[in-house]
Amino acid sequence: MSDGFKDGYEFYVRTAGAQLAALTESARIEAIDREIEKLYREIAELGTNKTVETLSGDIAEFYHADTFNIDAILNDSSNRAYVPRINTFASPDVVLDTGEAFQIKYYADGAKSARAQAVSLEEASRNPHTSSGAIKTLASDGATGSDPIYDGMGRLIPDGQLDEADVFLDQKIVKESVVRPDEVRRYSETKEKLTSTVSDRDGISSKGLSREESKQLARESKEGSLDLANHGISADQLMEAKHIAKASLKAGLSAAAIAALLQAAPSIIESIQELAQEGSIDLGRLQEDGADTVAAGGSAFVTGALTAALTDMAQSGKLGESLVGLPSAVIASATVIAFNALKNGIRMAHGDMDQRSYADAILNDTFIASCALASGMLGQAACPIPALGYMLGSFVGSAVGGLTYQAGKQAFISFSVEHGATFFGLVDQDYELPDPVLSEIGLDVFEYDRFAFEQPALDGFAPSYAEIEMSEGPKPAITLPRRGVIAVGKVGYVL
Repeated sequence: MSDGFKDGYEFYVRTAGAQLAALTESARIEAIDREIEKLYREIAELGTNKTVETLSGDIAEFYHADTFNIDAILNDSSNRAYVPRINTFASPDVVLDTGEAFQIKYYADGAKSARAQAVSLEEASRNPHTSSGAIKTLASDGATGSDPIYDGMGRLIPDGQLDEADVFLDQKIVKESVVRPDEVRRYSETKEKLTSTVSDRDGISSKGLSREESKQLARESKEGSLDLANHGISADQLMEAKHIAKASLKAGLSAAAIAALLQAAPSIIESIQELAQEGSIDLGRLQEDGADTVAAGGSAFVTGALTAALTDMAQSGKLGESLVGLPSAVIASATVIAFNALKNGIRMAHGDMDQRSYADAILNDTFIASCALASGMLGQAACPIPALGYMLGSFVGSAVGGLTYQAGKQAFISFSVEHGATFFGLVDQDYELPDPVLSEIGLDVFEYDRFAFEQPALDGFAPSYAEIEMSEGPKPAITLPRRGVIAVGKVGYVL
């Protein structure tokens, strides 16, 4: 694996989880915004010809359905609510895809709202507007006149009316238990099902809506001045700290798993090849690779969690309107670069990295991130599958960026070697002759801390013997020092 490709791959390992976290959270914010736009559109489609009283009740149906859906998005739930808008007898106003149904009554006070929710089949049969449906229901097997017409449904009334409604229902239960025991069930069942929000068994819930606020929404709609943000309906207001924390933890765990898998992939492939060729695996190497995998997963957890939180806060508007349109990929890349810069800065402070190596690492990350970002955008445009196209494009861009940076770096250093350029201090031109060069030109070289006096020794005697000397002509040996790279960002003399 070439150094350039290795750098690109290692950068992708560090950023893949963060990029996926950013894309996921960006998609979640977009889904919330779509639900808010949907609520705007549905309210507008109700028209302005209705009275405020009638319009407020219709608005409440869509309000509860859409805010339920927003809460489901915020809590990663697949459950959804919809408004059927059918006028058959005792039809529900809001239905969940889990099968739960809700009837909505928005009356002047809690007692009136509770009374409307507890209407019996007998009472409905005496009402000209509902008599036909009630009579048909009574004709079916098992139905009695005391049964509530909304039997089994959730009974939703305005926020703030529950206490008054409970008092009314309790009074009716006590009274009817003495006078007409058969009527007790409909009041008891209504009280049991009474609620001020649409909710499911998983705890997903709509936003409460008071009667006065529903009327205010109706008035603003009729006047054409409706702004849901003034009523607490915006991504910024609906996304709470608990939602961000939950998403960050999930994103961090996913990022760690992705980084660990990508980090281990080359080692696994190499081990398979080694096993096939030699029949054994180097366990020592596997142990070292395992430590690298754990380290990569730990770093990815931090960057993934931070990226998810920053994406949520920036694109929801919690960090100001100017950052709402900031691309999620930019947030992810900036987070990873900043985290790596911080990590390398700590190493430099401890003396494990010099300043030029630190600067080179930042430039390397920034250049590869730019290539990955551009290639990811192209990949997403070419592949319509959400996230997949960007992740594939980002991988290609990271590899190309690593190779390009290394090639550019070599050209940059070569120019510095040939022309002595420093590029405003980015390259250190060292003109001190190294020890081998000094020795080559005949100068004695020694180090003070290693200097030692010669030890005296007795001369030994040996008889002389004849030796025929062979004469050879002189062989000139000339070694010229040249300029070359002696450290990261440093040019000096080499032999």
